[in-house]
Amino acid sequence: MSSRKWAKETSILFAILLVAFALRMSTYKYPYLMAYDPFHHYKIAEYISRGNPFPEIWNLSLYPKGAKIGEPMGLYYVSVFLYKFLKVFGASFFSIFKLSTPLFGVFTLIPIYLIGKKIFNYKTSFFSILLLGFLPAFSYRTFSGFYRGDGFSAFFLAAGFYFFLCSFDSNFKRSILFSIGAGISFGLMGLVWNGFMFGFVILSLFVILYSIVLYLKAEKSWIFLSYMIAAGLGIVIIKYSIMVQPHAEEYIRDLIKYVYPASLAFTGLLEGIKYGTTRFEVKLRITILALLLLAFLGSVFKLAPDVVRNLLTGYGLVRAPSGFLQTIGELQPPTLKALWEKYSIISHLIDFNKLPMPEALTLLLTLFPIGLLLLLRELYNQRDNYLIIFLTVWVLASLFLFKTALRYAFLSSAPLALLGGLLIYKVEEKAMSRYRAAPLLTVFILLLAVVNGTVYASQQKPHITPEWYDALKFLETQDEGGVLTWWDYGSWIQGIAGFPTVLDTVNGQNVRRMEEIGKTLLEDNESEVMKVISKYQLRYAVISVDMIGQMTNLDLILGLNTEKYQYPILSSTGPRKIGGTTAEVYGDFYVFKDGENIIVGKLRADKFYPVEKVYTKIQGRPKAWVYTDVDPKINGAVYISKNDLKIPQLPIDNFIIYVPPVLENTLLSSLMLFNGMGFEDFKLIYANSQVRIYQIGG
Repeated sequence: MSSRKWAKETSILFAILLVAFALRMSTYKYPYLMAYDPFHHYKIAEYISRGNPFPEIWNLSLYPKGAKIGEPMGLYYVSVFLYKFLKVFGASFFSIFKLSTPLFGVFTLIPIYLIGKKIFNYKTSFFSILLLGFLPAFSYRTFSGFYRGDGFSAFFLAAGFYFFLCSFDSNFKRSILFSIGAGISFGLMGLVWNGFMFGFVILSLFVILYSIVLYLKAEKSWIFLSYMIAAGLGIVIIKYSIMVQPHAEEYIRDLIKYVYPASLAFTGLLEGIKYGTTRFEVKLRITILALLLLAFLGSVFKLAPDVVRNLLTGYGLVRAPSGFLQTIGELQPPTLKALWEKYSIISHLIDFNKLPMPEALTLLLTLFPIGLLLLLRELYNQRDNYLIIFLTVWVLASLFLFKTALRYAFLSSAPLALLGGLLIYKVEEKAMSRYRAAPLLTVFILLLAVVNGTVYASQQKPHITPEWYDALKFLETQDEGGVLTWWDYGSWIQGIAGFPTVLDTVNGQNVRRMEEIGKTLLEDNESEVMKVISKYQLRYAVISVDMIGQMTNLDLILGLNTEKYQYPILSSTGPRKIGGTTAEVYGDFYVFKDGENIIVGKLRADKFYPVEKVYTKIQGRPKAWVYTDVDPKINGAVYISKNDLKIPQLPIDNFIIYVPPVLENTLLSSLMLFNGMGFEDFKLIYANSQVRIYQIGG
């Protein structure tokens, strides 16, 4: 390559990286982190950054005993090492923590570019990384303030794949060096994320398929040696790092005992018999291969059926029927709408619900389905091309993974972006033979992707609200103690207030304890509640009005009737005359005043049925009107918000909340709506429109 061409290519690459970095830094302005998990990870990484050793037991989780840290230690050292390098410039650890994910998101584009260039050409590669840089499926895990292991793992996965592919077309010495580079990358992939098995499965499937091709062609290759070094070195690095989470231990065990040796054995066997069977006729060689495959597959299913099942079901993490997993939206199979939102080049410019033909337009404007057809055609035409075989395996494995759960849209985005780049290149190539202005079509498509990604970035905001932040800054000023809360909020409490919690979203995902805390929140007997409080030595309760939106999840975990155990929220639809009185209408409820009394009820066959109890707050104190002596009546209670409650999921001010009988006297209703009324051991010490903090006991 000429120096002029190299400079041009490098300049374009740098420009793409710079714009992609700016996109990811759009959320840096927020004073909070994104989502839930990053707050938990931040507190651990901050602890290490102060010179403390890696804490295998994290005392802020599963209070009071603490919990083993389930994520690999490398996840935390990414930001810690960056901080050690950059703190000389006066940067705080919090700022470096927010910077680390965008950096790695952009770094990942480099090996993807090199892979695309190696498989296709530099144009396809440029198109691919421009798509990837702005693709919602990829960018959502790499915004500033979002901190998860897969965001870092994607870089090491792509780097390992690139080095591994380079080992095939090099001399012996360079092949060894590239294989070692791949092995180190795969090892680091496992040190930052527990889902490292995905990379090794792709690697093993490719090695098996390509060794079959080499056997049929009787060609020499470094495939056996490259795989042995790259996968073996990666496994060694992961094996002798800290792997404590149960499913991660299961991955490494199956990888060492079954996946790696089986792949080596099959590949080595084909390498061994390759040259001894070259004199045989093609039919006989195919027969030998078919028998070997049958024997290999039969042995695998016979000797390791659990491993096969684990690989197909994601080790029970995705397809397990537990109520807990059903509450995590990311673990649900993606819908067509989700596919549109994650992969389309105009998904955030046009509402999916307004598409005239959603099925056709989703397949057309996500680009990769047509790109997959082009790839399969390339595979048919170049059946012995190891690069095409590899990309096909990567794409199909990624699609299989994405089909199981929405979470894996991120991991699937890199190979699918390569398909999108291939499609754009082929369209331009075809159009240029007829139209001189064909490059304008390419510019238009890429511009749509960039604008779409930019709009998506502008919509990203932290989940935490100022009300939550203010409440937790208040909690930080109190004497430290264990906190009763629901699991989503545990990570916020740890990350901001630094207080230990019974549950959190990472190391506090103890299903049995979730069930126990859920039952406690729905308990109406204070003595039973205090048994749990005493058991876990809890000093505070932090409850948010957000819990109204969590009820479906709580019901799933406890196996409750999801219609019965809900707090219906009804917004005002304006006034209406009822008899000689003007009432405010909320859904099918009527609210009106009768002197000093507030009455709420429903009209049924021209007869008025009042609700048993009506609650509101006057100067911050709950006031109740009781109508139990009337008949007929509606059981339960209604809470009337007078701008004293704020529910982020519903940006409305004037609303009422119906509290059904099964929830009326529970701890949750009391703490959330009634200032602890009915539970003498809970003293309200802080309240705003969203969050209440109670001190428990004396």
